[in-house]
Amino acid sequence: SAAGRRPAAFFSEGILGTGGMGEVLLGHDDGLDRPVAIKRIRAEVAEDSVRRRRFQREARLAAKLDHSAIV
Repeated sequence: SAAGRRPAAFFSEGILGTGGMGEVLLGHDDGLDRPVAIKRIRAEVAEDSVRRRRFQREARLAAKLDHSAIV
């Protein structure tokens, strides 16, 4: 059950790269004690409903990936 669990804490440790939608940060997930990549959308992209939906679709599709060769 999710009741009683605290939300995951992610801490940025630097920028890995930038692109048309935003930037990807190197982070750390304290709950799982492992490195993570965090993609942050730029403010002007978030204000554009079409681009914001594209960003959300990309996030949903990436969350479905499950393969031993994908980190």
